[in-house]
Amino acid sequence: MHKHSLWLILLAFMVAGCAGQQVVRGPTKTEPGRHFIFPLIFISPQQPKTVAVQPTPLPALRKVAGVAWPGEDGTDRAAGLAQLGAQATLDWGHDPEKAARLQQTGVIYLPMQWSCRGGAKAVNVNAVTLFARRYPGATWLAFNEPDHSGQANCTPAEGAEAYFALYAALMAADPTARVYCCGTAWPAGHIAWTQAFSAAYRARYGTWPPVDGLHIHSYSQVWEARFECRARQTELETVHAWTNIQPWLAGKPLIVSEWGVLSGSWWREDAARMARNYIPTMRAWFDRQTWILADVWFATWYSDTMYQPSNIFERNSSTLTVVGDAWRRAARQ
Repeated sequence: MHKHSLWLILLAFMVAGCAGQQVVRGPTKTEPGRHFIFPLIFISPQQPKTVAVQPTPLPALRKVAGVAWPGEDGTDRAAGLAQLGAQATLDWGHDPEKAARLQQTGVIYLPMQWSCRGGAKAVNVNAVTLFARRYPGATWLAFNEPDHSGQANCTPAEGAEAYFALYAALMAADPTARVYCCGTAWPAGHIAWTQAFSAAYRARYGTWPPVDGLHIHSYSQVWEARFECRARQTELETVHAWTNIQPWLAGKPLIVSEWGVLSGSWWREDAARMARNYIPTMRAWFDRQTWILADVWFATWYSDTMYQPSNIFERNSSTLTVVGDAWRRAARQ
């Protein structure tokens, strides 16, 4: 066989061997001492394709009723919450996978920055940024009970520093994000702690805290008054009246990011009392208040002892408790 024909056959085999692989053409110049008369062909390993995660905007929060889904509840409640009639939920964190499952069922996920203790270092900027970019337009909740020694437990000055860091991270990643502060636990703290927070923020940064509204919890600190609906309503109305004379809060809505009755399994009659009167009365009242954007019941399931009467679902089950059935009926009125 003619030597030029042999070269052509070898070249054909090399080209055929490149099928389905990335082909990178090398230089056409020959190296010293070598006599290649065709462009060099290098075969590189096929590179895996990178699949970008597309942002999936979360809908703007409208007037909704929700149920919290704590981490203690290991059951996937995404479908169960939708069937219950819950329109929103939270889990005291910002879990992108949980948000994805909930988005498929139409339930709005409210991400939260739980901690403020230690100021700016309480904020995981990378995690906040990743979530905000993946789910633009989310309604964020800043802090969980900063006035409670067993929860976020931070000073107003620490809260101001943490909020500044959180807000800066959110606006850099997603300028459409909405942020509600500050998740105080008790009636005494709703105004006192929040007022001190805003003063600390203004003293340090020269402006009022940039917020879209306030979020607070609604519980009784007095055991004997835990079922007094009118007392809870008055407490919330007092906060609302105060916000309307604050330059940084006036005219902005309120989110009741937790409400319920703090009880335990040893007071078994409490579940029936919640179902019979407390839930239907409070839910009807929430619906009438145009300044309350959302109310979130505590919780899907938390434990079989502490707060057990408030469970919406039976443990590891989609079966509703008596409280769950009452909440379902009240939410659909």
